[in-house]
Amino acid sequence: MKKLLILLFSISFLFLSGTNAWAAQGVDCRNIEPPNLSEYGLIKKTDYEEERLGKSLMYQRGQSDVLTYYSYDNGYDFIDQEVLDYILAGAFQDIVQRYDMTREENYELQDDAQHLHMENFNKLGMQKFINQGLFMTSIEKNSSEPIKKMEVITVGTDGYCIHKFRWTVFIYPEIQSLPNNKFLEYFESLLIDFYRGFIAINDISSRTSNVVWSADFQRGSEAAQRGDFATALREWKPLAEQGDSKAQFGLGFLYRNGHGVIQDYKTAVKWYTLSAEQGYGSAQFNLGIMYAKGEGVPEDGKTAVKWYTLAAEQGFTNAQFTLGHIYRIGQQGVPQDYKTALKWFTLAAEQGDSNAQFNLGQMYEKGESISQDYKTAVKWYTLAAEQGFTNAQFNLGVFYANGLGVPQDYKTAVKWFTLAAEQGDAGAQTNLGGMYRTGEGVPQDYKTAVKWYTLAAEQGDDIAQVNLGVMYAIGIGVIQDSIYAYMWFHISDPNEEGNGSQARDRMAQEMTAAEIATAQKLARECVAKNYKDC
Repeated sequence: MKKLLILLFSISFLFLSGTNAWAAQGVDCRNIEPPNLSEYGLIKKTDYEEERLGKSLMYQRGQSDVLTYYSYDNGYDFIDQEVLDYILAGAFQDIVQRYDMTREENYELQDDAQHLHMENFNKLGMQKFINQGLFMTSIEKNSSEPIKKMEVITVGTDGYCIHKFRWTVFIYPEIQSLPNNKFLEYFESLLIDFYRGFIAINDISSRTSNVVWSADFQRGSEAAQRGDFATALREWKPLAEQGDSKAQFGLGFLYRNGHGVIQDYKTAVKWYTLSAEQGYGSAQFNLGIMYAKGEGVPEDGKTAVKWYTLAAEQGFTNAQFTLGHIYRIGQQGVPQDYKTALKWFTLAAEQGDSNAQFNLGQMYEKGESISQDYKTAVKWYTLAAEQGFTNAQFNLGVFYANGLGVPQDYKTAVKWFTLAAEQGDAGAQTNLGGMYRTGEGVPQDYKTAVKWYTLAAEQGDDIAQVNLGVMYAIGIGVIQDSIYAYMWFHISDPNEEGNGSQARDRMAQEMTAAEIATAQKLARECVAKNYKDC
């Protein structure tokens, strides 16, 4: 199979690949049958329906390979290229923001997003289903044998429903010598087989649409995707000078990122402004970013909010989420306003933005501008969690474990803690260790409890470190070892203020001076190694 070609793209840019326009009327995007992917070892795990989202399917192989498919229309009368760009942008932004969250700090994004080449899909006539895509990689931090993670997103439409894929695969050290292209070849094959199966078992014969191409703009787009920015500039500039808003946006991108031209924020602002003033949402959003950062213009939060708002009012999901965040915490010169934050988060969440869904869950949980409502919080956390949003998975585990908004259900709590823990969430790993230790929702299993406590302890989670010390002190799940118990107790409480130092001092009463000295030495070495392989 021909290798997928890849192109490095700036992560701040959400690329437009054409001026296609598709109608979206009269089709129920929930009424689909899922293809069988068992030959890839992927088993369908969940099947979710919601009026505006449509339908989502999750396939999973073990703990290291998760594929999620979404079919929906969000009530659009027309699905055009800009809508698809919004969808890809929102999915991309979701990934970036998850890595910015505290609970994702054990993984670090590598380089920029990279754009998938569409050639093989186009040859097979699947260009509508797979209109564009990108992938990103991240690497586990502070590990002697770090795990690599790859995330791939594709979006497209058959003319009526939006089709989105998200694939997350954990690449363990023993196969990391393989180039990224090998994993992308596997994904390409998987995606082609999925859509072949999808077309075979779902009646889409009546789903046709008229596609309109702007040849000059398309040539520029294709050149940019190849990395030939000089050609893109040559094709787009005459169009931009004639007032084409998409071409103006394209020039703004080139100048902002220094592709094919000397990086020039002022010129980028000029072209973004011309495009934005014609109502082009992508330009409005990016112009807002430039005013917020002071790129090419004086930093101006008020003007940034103006452009974000114009984009958001057109349904641009990233802008809606950004406004929700700004109003929730009171940034960019606007006062904190929970009611307005709730409005924008809701609009973005209803379009499937998992970050907005998570923030809505938090607002309902805390009662920010509305009455505290655990049941509604669970609804939004669930929507975000089913898209793989780690923090939402963790919070759902807490809600089910404590019976908040739902009947107490330890088994379901274990399910959500496990999903979050497998993505590296230290809090979820700690809680999961506790549930295996007590046998809540799972058969009691001390060895598995030690496994999860250790993973969290190696990330610096002090509660896991204390519990790991207890396991060593008592000798459950591990061989009893007072020295290691002392070590973990000591590490967990460097300020001598909590339970760790108290447990350590009690442990010391049963140890010799030599054993204490050994434990203290091990603790120093462990801290120096960032808690790894202690």
